[in-house]
Amino acid sequence: MRKRWLALVIFCLLLSGYRMYDGERVEREITKINDMLGVFDAHHIYLKRWNVYAKEQVLTTDPHNWIQQYVRTWSSFRWTVEPHKMIGKRETSAYVETIQLITNAHHPAVLVLYEATGSTWNKQLERTLVRQTTKLFEKPTFFTCITGEFDGKMKGVLFDKAVRLLASFQAQPIESLREETFVSLSAYTEQWKTSLSVGQQQMNLQLALRQNGLGARTTVVIGTPIITSEY
Repeated sequence: MRKRWLALVIFCLLLSGYRMYDGERVEREITKINDMLGVFDAHHIYLKRWNVYAKEQVLTTDPHNWIQQYVRTWSSFRWTVEPHKMIGKRETSAYVETIQLITNAHHPAVLVLYEATGSTWNKQLERTLVRQTTKLFEKPTFFTCITGEFDGKMKGVLFDKAVRLLASFQAQPIESLREETFVSLSAYTEQWKTSLSVGQQQMNLQLALRQNGLGARTTVVIGTPIITSEY
């Protein structure tokens, strides 16, 4: 049975139709980073940053009390207060975690947003994030993203390179934006079981390439189901 979610994403991008299938595990979502890193390795792209985003809306008749209990449970985070929001942050030598607890005066719920980001990736980090998000959420929606650079000046046309990257995922292009120094492709791959609706089509992969001037390195960003970091 398919479950539909309303995905609230970074930069106020509103998306609908995000689907998660029964039996989908947190581990399956986070380990998509391994698939993306495999493509980076195959194309000699150097990893600069990875991002894991998760979100869930929690219904509660007393949001204030719920948040107070939540903050006490996660006291290892450093918490700050903003209007209709509490933000917790925790830093380690390998990554940084941020939790946002957002309330709406007209809705008895708390929106929980989680982000983890770092510059290196390994199996230990993977297991840590799986445990962490499993504790933080019951039925989260996930977005994962990695950013890297080609080692040295890239040879060939930018769009052609983007198409070759897309082929590494055995993905079919859905939409594209093509400029001289910037290319963005949205696509669907059957390798992953989650997707969002784009008109009559499904999408679960997005990649972008940018050249920052003549002779400069090329930045590559890959995300599922969309890119959620600045590019």
